[in-house]
Amino acid sequence: LAEPAVAWCPPEVKSGEVDFREKAKYEPMTELKKENPDPKALLIEGLKEEGLDPDPSKHTIKFIQSGTSARDKEFAEFEQENFKNVLGVNIEPDFCEWAVFQARTLDGDYELASQAWSGDYNDPNTFFDLWISNSGMNRTGWKNSKYDELINKASETTDLEERAKIFAEAEKLLVYEDAAISPGVWRFKNTYVRKYV
Repeated sequence: LAEPAVAWCPPEVKSGEVDFREKAKYEPMTELKKENPDPKALLIEGLKEEGLDPDPSKHTIKFIQSGTSARDKEFAEFEQENFKNVLGVNIEPDFCEWAVFQARTLDGDYELASQAWSGDYNDPNTFFDLWISNSGMNRTGWKNSKYDELINKASETTDLEERAKIFAEAEKLLVYEDAAISPGVWRFKNTYVRKYV
């Protein structure tokens, strides 16, 4: 199960007793869609600015995937279709075993990379500390001292309302202002703890 991601930190992640998404009251991807209702036109404009052929169909992007399972292949086909339908670009999936994917992203040997993250614990920090400058999981090459300061400040803040505001500001910087990452979907799974359910 999955639904389009409208932000980086997914629903159900708690900030105290309340979902962080409820406290954040901000969806950067929704905002970007409002400001850019025609993403293909925006892509064409960017291609022209870079001196490239403005026809998106003339471009093929290699998209490395962090797995080789049937599910990974199914999801890559879904992404491939979305890129073609929305932007008109061709996507060439490149399926890698996890160790190869890690080495390539660490070396910056990719054009586009697809990776998922499941939080280690139920708090927004597990999604935001990934992107600080010295994080071993940040394979994007993106570094932002303001972002680092916000995440450090959040770790020292005990006021849950203030902490949620700090994380929301960091998320805006990560996804909306710098666009270091582009959330695709939030995946969900049902876990049952009773056999009779």
